[in-house]
Amino acid sequence: MDISRLHVLLVSSTPSLTWLATGCLNRVGIKPSLLTSTDFRLPRLLRRTRVHESFHPADATGHADDDLGAYSERLVARVEDFCRRHKVDVVLPVDLRCILPMGEHWQSDAPARLFPVAAPVDIRLLHDKWHFSTLCKERGLPQPASELIARDEDIDALPLRYPIVVKPLNRANSAGIYRLDSAPAVHAHLRSGLPFSAPPLLAQEFIPGRDMGCSLLADRGEIKAFTIFRQYKLGRAFTEHAGIEAMARELVSAMRFHGIGHIDLREDRRDRSAKLFEINPRVWGSILYSARAGVNFLELGIRQTLGEDIATVFKPLRPRWVRVSARDRLGNRINELMSRR
Repeated sequence: MDISRLHVLLVSSTPSLTWLATGCLNRVGIKPSLLTSTDFRLPRLLRRTRVHESFHPADATGHADDDLGAYSERLVARVEDFCRRHKVDVVLPVDLRCILPMGEHWQSDAPARLFPVAAPVDIRLLHDKWHFSTLCKERGLPQPASELIARDEDIDALPLRYPIVVKPLNRANSAGIYRLDSAPAVHAHLRSGLPFSAPPLLAQEFIPGRDMGCSLLADRGEIKAFTIFRQYKLGRAFTEHAGIEAMARELVSAMRFHGIGHIDLREDRRDRSAKLFEINPRVWGSILYSARAGVNFLELGIRQTLGEDIATVFKPLRPRWVRVSARDRLGNRINELMSRR
């Protein structure tokens, strides 16, 4: 099926991820439209799109106590209006703030089809690092030794070997992650006043080794396409890894996970085992590497939306190397600039 003529709408509040999603769609001839928050200013991106309209975050925000800061059904109404006016075929929400309300409020009789997205209950579970760690423990999935620091008194009783890594439970993009070498250092961190240094925190054993990733597209608990890579400064080395593939299939099946996602892992250099850290159920920072290697997850997700059998399209990757591109560097730079706001 030729999908290049489809009108795809990207809904986003994250410029860096929108830049990467647009790159994936451009590779298959799709020039998407954008509905983005009003602080979006990327002239080079707009040249690669059709129609660009904005929404003001204050007009679309949901409940103030929502730890994801998700938008509400008011954003969904705005998306429906855009789809009717511009005859959109597929709506692709890019980040979690936009995925949540679309998953909760988009109806089957809406004016466009919704790209496969994770269920809101799964998004909330995955966003909480302690809940996700507990799920991994229950399923016997390999992860760093993990404990919850609920209060300062928990530190001296941690059954972890130092150094450890502490993380806020519900932050993305590595915000608030610190490596600490002793219990006194952890006590000092909690008293430091640094952003996201207050409990509750997830404490994990530090794993020496190389970062890895497993990207995937799933259909209600069944992986339809995947890639696995080792991460290097100059690029990604795509590889076959039966252990990581089995781990991903177990996790996806246990959750009946649906949509695209990326699993962050690290290969422990002490025993070459892979440890699971988290899964991001959205467009991710390395998605273009897979597209350049030959597996375009946004193309495959659109085909799944239209009812195609992905098994007839996807072919597992053989080992190959994909270098960092200028577009990757620009996407990283955009992410750095946005994270400083």
